Amino acid sequence: MKYGPLGRSGLIVSRICLGGNSWGAKGRRGWGKFDESEAP
Repeated sequence: MKYGPLGRSGLIVSRICLGGNSWGAKGRRGWGKFDESEAP
């Protein structure tokens, strides 16, 4: 398995992980259901 850096975070993640992420834009709706009352 190949690994690479996650931006400037210092984290090293698999390429599969990087390919599976969805980088959205401000103002776009999320893919999942999120209940703000459960947020920290």
